[in-house]
Amino acid sequence: IKTMNLKGDDEVIAATLVTEAHEVMLSTNTAYTVRFSMTELPPTGVKTGGVKGMTVKEGEFVAAAITLDPSANEDLVVVTQRGAVKRMSIHEIDPTGRAKRGVVILKELKSNPHRIYKLLLANTASTVHLETEKGILEEMKVVNMQRADRYSNGSLRIDTATDGLLVRAYITN
Repeated sequence: IKTMNLKGDDEVIAATLVTEAHEVMLSTNTAYTVRFSMTELPPTGVKTGGVKGMTVKEGEFVAAAITLDPSANEDLVVVTQRGAVKRMSIHEIDPTGRAKRGVVILKELKSNPHRIYKLLLANTASTVHLETEKGILEEMKVVNMQRADRYSNGSLRIDTATDGLLVRAYITN
């Protein structure tokens, strides 16, 4: 099934059914994050290459994409490649327009910086699951996680040096 044209090394990282009431949140590997309404996206055909969702700089890429219902009682859960996890309000990221640079949701560290691995939406009944290449599984109940601001890097939940690299992060309710 063909859905759109891709250029060069581009790849699809997310696909979901949406309505005009939904919003899109995109984040680069370096934690620049943009949030915008679905109404900002024009309908396109299968021969098009899509539309620009956000501005990325050389060496960056869109690492995570989610759709959200702004009226839902959900928080954003940010997972980094170093195994850090943080819970934050989606309202810490104001809706703007597409094709913008966005705001930073992790504090930049000079040595061993955190990079976005996954963005997840969760409610207080949710559980976050992290799985490593060595089969280590870490589970956290969202209700037990404190909300952090956008400048926090969260809490390290996996030690990638001993537990292995993250291979999967997901939510269950």
